Amino acid sequence: MQYIIFDGEYTTNFYPLTLTKPAFDLSLGKKTLLENLIEKLNLNDYNLMVQPHLTDLTRKKHKAKINPQTSEEDTVFVNGRLCFNQEIEKLLQKNEHFTAFSNGELALAKLSKGASDKLLQGEKSLKNLESDLKSYDLPASTLIRYPWELVERNPSAIKEQAKLTLKGEAPDLSKCEVLGSTKNLKFEGNASIESHVLFDIRKGPVLISDGVEIQANTRIEGPAYIGKMTQIRSSQIRSGTSIGDYCKIGGEVDCSIISSYSNKAHYGFLGHSYVGEWVNIGAGTSNSDLKNTYGIIKMNIGNTEVNTGCNKIGCFISDYVKTSIGCYIYTGKRIGVASHIHGYVTEDVPSFTIYAKSLTGKSFELHKNSAIDTQKRIMERRNITQTSYEKDLLNRIFEITQDDRYKSGVLKTDFSI
Repeated sequence: MQYIIFDGEYTTNFYPLTLTKPAFDLSLGKKTLLENLIEKLNLNDYNLMVQPHLTDLTRKKHKAKINPQTSEEDTVFVNGRLCFNQEIEKLLQKNEHFTAFSNGELALAKLSKGASDKLLQGEKSLKNLESDLKSYDLPASTLIRYPWELVERNPSAIKEQAKLTLKGEAPDLSKCEVLGSTKNLKFEGNASIESHVLFDIRKGPVLISDGVEIQANTRIEGPAYIGKMTQIRSSQIRSGTSIGDYCKIGGEVDCSIISSYSNKAHYGFLGHSYVGEWVNIGAGTSNSDLKNTYGIIKMNIGNTEVNTGCNKIGCFISDYVKTSIGCYIYTGKRIGVASHIHGYVTEDVPSFTIYAKSLTGKSFELHKNSAIDTQKRIMERRNITQTSYEKDLLNRIFEITQDDRYKSGVLKTDFSI
């Protein structure tokens, strides 16, 4: 049986986060959605389907075959945002071909070779794939449909993943304090912990990866995950937070996901937010995650205002974003790829935008060559060489997002204050 994990019809709901990566490469807990699926499905071999502009970069990152045009045998198609559960496990054990939908979106399918080839070659009507193809309806919770759901699900994901994490040898904690059972404090390698660090694991586990440095006067509340070689600078890491590899974190972080190679090295608050890779959050930058009315938050998804059903949602910051000192980001705002923001951010920011409306009343287009040069510099600081794939992707995203900047009134002139 062949497995193909696909990006899903509503990956655009996650824009601008999914402009630079497939939805299944977004983080949840200590892993990506794809890593979680591979583990749950116990897969050694699988193929991937992604948006055309992500083909080359995904091929570089993953060993799997990307966007196959034909299948070799009966095939299981798995939506990359699928949340594996017992119902999914039972479906996969059925000796029949079927499709399964969640909220009208294809979540899972087991198809014959002929039907699989039709789907891979662009057949839009699933009814035309096979005669007598059974169809099942799955609960809405089966698929992660919106970006804020990643943040909502993050605490439980950390708890679940902690069950499969082996506990390594802990460093000397004699000058630190642990609230709760020490079995929930897990070190996955060598870590450096200074004195006067408090681990509060009464509400969930804290997972610390190899090479992590935690400076004095830090408080970390579980469930939480700290990725390898990350530095925690006298911070308040609140419950439900995941921090990726090679990050530098200061100030207060509450129930948020920070991807690898991103820095929030100074004071400021980040709450109920998702931060992409290679982001730098300047000193004093803070976001709001609660309306003054304590009411339900609405967010723009595409051209539609969506009621999130949540009263706590922060911001969603794409890859390569830079914030200047003293930025304030309002509730539920999205910051596009490679954008630079200044002052107060009261609306969504398109990709490749220098946003400075509270300072100048205007926004300016960031030259794509400037974004590419900046990308090269920040990678070199981590001893990583920029590839042609990364450069080509930024060029392509610049083209894809031109209309967004035009509609938002972004000026094609040089930035000045």
